[in-house]
Amino acid sequence: MIDDPNPSMEFDRFEDIRRVLADVLMAKGHELLEAEKIALYVMEGLRDSSKLMTLLANDNSHTHEEILLALHELLNTTQALNKARDLLLGDEAKDEG
Repeated sequence: MIDDPNPSMEFDRFEDIRRVLADVLMAKGHELLEAEKIALYVMEGLRDSSKLMTLLANDNSHTHEEILLALHELLNTTQALNKARDLLLGDEAKDEG
């Protein structure tokens, strides 16, 4: 998270979660590359959500500008989450058709 004393631990944690999500998607029939893309897009959104939550939980130690910047970063990841949704819905639409 934002003030994590060991940022590599946070990276490892997010990478482990990304791998699990990709494995779940592959187990449900998604191709490797597509599963990896979806997982990466989702993790982008989760990472920015985590940053904002950390700032808000410790709002006395962060400026309003820092909080608003984190909010803007989260809102900008909407595109990544939309890509993940489109990939998932695209496959569902193929299955139905």
